[in-house]
Amino acid sequence: MQQRGFTLFESIIVIVITGILAGMVSIFIFSPVQSFFSTSARTELVDASDNALRLMSREMRKALPNSVRVRADGLGIEFVPTVAGARYRTEVSTVGDDPLLFSQADTSFDVFGTPVNVVAGNWAVVYNLGAVVGSNVYAASSSASEQSLSNRRQITGTTATRWTITSLAPYPDIAYTPPYRVYAVETPVSYICNPATGTLMRMSNYGFSASFPAATLGTSTLLASGITACTFTYDANAVAQRSGLVLIRVIMQIATPKGPDTATLVHHVHVDNLP
Repeated sequence: MQQRGFTLFESIIVIVITGILAGMVSIFIFSPVQSFFSTSARTELVDASDNALRLMSREMRKALPNSVRVRADGLGIEFVPTVAGARYRTEVSTVGDDPLLFSQADTSFDVFGTPVNVVAGNWAVVYNLGAVVGSNVYAASSSASEQSLSNRRQITGTTATRWTITSLAPYPDIAYTPPYRVYAVETPVSYICNPATGTLMRMSNYGFSASFPAATLGTSTLLASGITACTFTYDANAVAQRSGLVLIRVIMQIATPKGPDTATLVHHVHVDNLP
């Protein structure tokens, strides 16, 4: 009986041809696969950073008028988030009305409307103009002498139409100005970019300071990584304009199979500065 099979030479020929074909195929497959992983890595980084910038935009749109300020080096931005706003009563119309008095250390006043989410521990701020004496939410407000130059008082309680506050001195006269609006605010929030560590952080739960905090304070939350450069820009004349524009520019870099990849994100945020 005759036996059939492959010779060693035939087997070597098949192996060589198969290797050549595999090498040719890999050339066409490797580049698309590499591009896929590079694109996926870049998309993931950009998406995370874009979500962080959108969060910042949403928060800053609720900033107390004229409370946005940028750190001197442009790597940080701070603002005071509002909880609610209302108009305070300025005169007595019927028995029981409680207007906000600017002639004494008034500890309660009526508001029009029913602001929601206002709780004890929030702060009542009237007519904020930024770095203006008597109208600066960042000014100290813990003593009678400080409150005489401060437009901020801590809220101790609320009902449907009345707020009670801790008041050791009258609100400054400069604050008694139409449209007679009062805001309930929380403590400041800041975003800090650190190119050295490649991070964008959110800082919260810290106190009011006359100048931009020089150190990391309160609770810190990582929003994005891979940051190589970051710039916050804000028009210093926004108070006179009654509106402001915040420019946020972030540059990111990520290592991909094709080498380092860079992306730049730019967001514009309009803030209302009508006190």
